[in-house]
Amino acid sequence: ARYYTDEEIFSVTTHLLFTKYNKEKLSMLNRNEKIEMAKVLHFNYNAGNEQICRVLRLNDALVDSMFPKACE
Repeated sequence: ARYYTDEEIFSVTTHLLFTKYNKEKLSMLNRNEKIEMAKVLHFNYNAGNEQICRVLRLNDALVDSMFPKACE
C-alpha cells in the first residue's frame, strides 16, 4: 500500500474541499463532512489516524473510534 505525506494528504483534502463540498477552507466543513472526509482519506489514501487528526483537526479519540488501531 502506498503511504502519502502530510503535504499530499493536505493537497487531496484541498481538492476535495473544492470539488466535493464546494468550500474554500477546511474550517467551513461541519463535523459530519469532516468525518466523511476522514473516511475517504483513510480508505482511499491509506491515511493513518494521526495524519487524519493533523490534517482535518479532528479529536484523536474520535478518529481512533472510527478506525481502531490493531493491537500492538
